[in-house]
Amino acid sequence: MGTVTHNWIGIQETYDTFNPETQTMIRPWLSRALIVCGVFIIVWFAMIVYWQASNRMPTSGDLAINLFALPLGLLAALWLTIKGATLFTAASPANLPGSSAQDKEALAHAQTAEQERGLTLTILSSALRAAHGKSADELATAFASNKATLDIDSELKDAKDHPVLSGRIKDVDEEAQRDALEKWLPAASPTATPWNSEELRALALGSEVITELAQQAITHPLLQEYQAMIPSRRNSIALPDLQLLAVLPLQWEAGKRKLAAQWFAHIIKQQGWPEEKIDIKNAPSFERLAPLDKIDQLSVVSHRQASPCFGIVLACDSYIGEQTVQAWENTGTLFPGKDQRGKIPGEGAAGLLLADARQTAAMNPGAATKIHRLAQGMRDKSADDNGRIGAELLTTLSKDALLAASATPEKITLIAADTDHRASRVTELMGMGHSTFPDLDLSRQCLKVSAACGATGRVSSLMALALAHHEVMTNSGFALCVSNQDGL
Repeated sequence: MGTVTHNWIGIQETYDTFNPETQTMIRPWLSRALIVCGVFIIVWFAMIVYWQASNRMPTSGDLAINLFALPLGLLAALWLTIKGATLFTAASPANLPGSSAQDKEALAHAQTAEQERGLTLTILSSALRAAHGKSADELATAFASNKATLDIDSELKDAKDHPVLSGRIKDVDEEAQRDALEKWLPAASPTATPWNSEELRALALGSEVITELAQQAITHPLLQEYQAMIPSRRNSIALPDLQLLAVLPLQWEAGKRKLAAQWFAHIIKQQGWPEEKIDIKNAPSFERLAPLDKIDQLSVVSHRQASPCFGIVLACDSYIGEQTVQAWENTGTLFPGKDQRGKIPGEGAAGLLLADARQTAAMNPGAATKIHRLAQGMRDKSADDNGRIGAELLTTLSKDALLAASATPEKITLIAADTDHRASRVTELMGMGHSTFPDLDLSRQCLKVSAACGATGRVSSLMALALAHHEVMTNSGFALCVSNQDGL
């Protein structure tokens, strides 16, 4: 997501006798006239005093030289002196274009931004839970076999008792998740609000994903050395903090989002990562960022601060519940509703284990995937507004992403997108695909996660990224991850 800036021009009425532009033009000429007159008056006065004191009558030549040539010569010398000083000042290094403090700062920022476009992180591992698979491999296989389709949910019904389409994940154990939370919560928050069905489902799915990623994280080669060291000397071991970026549903209460992040940190600790080396990133401003923005910011901050980067980004959400169906039906946003733009309930979880180059070398994964910088932008109006939706913005962003990755369209073997079933989003995505990647078979090499799995909130973009990671690991090529679900 980018920003749109509106530039406002203020109008000020002026009541001076002269127009300001006229004053600006008159003042330089007036000052020059005063200088010329002043030089002539001073020279004439000095010569008259001299001639009176010497009792000498000046000749016609003396009058011409002393009363006209001399002041003109002085004026010429003064003009040459001022002109030379001006040219020297303008040519000095301190006054060259781009040498002021503001220009230098702007130039430095531009150079830094250009250099930072090439920053990368490594995806060491990915994990997901979706309606059509418990891994990226299973989900990719479902897409390839045309089995990634939504079904009628006999357990989820609307106000007319009709079953609705959904992306339900089978075998989600809500009660087991409730029991696990009840055993842990007294120590964390004894007065916590009870969790509803959808929240429990999301936490259960997220718990499976975080467990899988934590099991990869504890293979860090410095972990055993750190744990073997006596506590007072553990700081001498360069084991990085494991940064936890939990992307939790914004419709949840803030207290529940905080508890959920602590729950995931608790799971990481259970898998064997030291509690004191877990850094939960849950500042309010950071918490509201989209997953891809979080990853991008993590990359930039770690490079700017030259600090180790080793972390898990995780998202989980569920809309499989009567509360959501009723709320969406009341607002006319349940599919199909009044038109085909309604939402289809879904659920899922996805996560990535990320690292910088140093941690990647230490982990020695054998094969790893680089994630390049995010290219982002915003439309002038919402893509949900009436009217034709073009692919120009998405096309521009895709070219920017290719440039940042030093890749060409021919190298892309897959487009993984969080796109849902809405015609505006599909039209935009396919338009970009046809214009930028004519060699791709978009029926097979363009995967639309939300169209296949239903609405999963901010999980869908991480699912798409996990599919892109799987493609690169499988086919050793380039994959493009696209997010165009937002209204802009």
